Amino acid sequence: MRKQPLLAIFTTALTITAGATFAGEQAATASSRTGETTTTTDPGAELSLAASASTVKYLVSPLTFSVKSDSGDAVLGAYVSPAKKRQLKRFRAHLQARLHTEALLAQRHEAWLRAHAARLAAVAAAQKHRAQEQTQAGGVWLSLRQCESGNDYAENTGNGYYGAYQFNLSTWWSIGFSGVPSQAPPAVQDHAAAMLEASRGWGPWPVCSAALGLH
Repeated sequence: MRKQPLLAIFTTALTITAGATFAGEQAATASSRTGETTTTTDPGAELSLAASASTVKYLVSPLTFSVKSDSGDAVLGAYVSPAKKRQLKRFRAHLQARLHTEALLAQRHEAWLRAHAARLAAVAAAQKHRAQEQTQAGGVWLSLRQCESGNDYAENTGNGYYGAYQFNLSTWWSIGFSGVPSQAPPAVQDHAAAMLEASRGWGPWPVCSAALGLH
C-alpha cells in the first residue's frame, strides 16, 4: 500500500478542520433560529486519521500544530511560527550574553582573590620582618644585654633576675612565658624582651636604659 505524502496528510487535516468549523457554524446558526442547543466542532479539537496502520492525532490551531502517536510520543516536531522563532532567537541571544557576563564576573572575582591573597602575604612578610628586626641580637639590644648580664643568656646569679635581659619571674610569666628565663633559648629571650619593650617601653630596665640613653 502506497503511503500518503506527509504534505497531503497536513492538507487533509486542515481541510477537515475547516470543513468541520464551517459545518459547526451552520449548525449553530440553524440551532439559534429554532432555540435548540447544538454542539459544534472546535478548530482546536483533535482529529484522528489512519496512516501507516496506526492512528496519528493532529492538533490543529491557527498558528501551530503537533503530531503525536497514540502512545503520546512526538512523531514530528511542532511547527513554530515566524514570531515564535524570532522570540526564541532573542532568548538565545540574551542567554548567551548572560553566560558571557557571568564568565567575565567569575574571572574578575578570581583575579581579585589572587591579588588579595598576594596583599595578605606581603603584609604578613612585612610584619615578620619587623618582628625579626625588633628581636634581632645586634644593635641596641646587644648593648642592653651587655649592660644587664654581660650578654649571657644563661645568667642566674641568684638575685631573682634571670637571663640576658634579667627578667624576674613575675614579669616573665605575665607576658605569657613559662619556666625560668635563663633556661629559655636566646631567640625566645629576645622575643620576650621585644614584647616587654613594646608594651612598657624601656622602664623595665631603668638603670641600663638611662645609661644607654634609651627613652
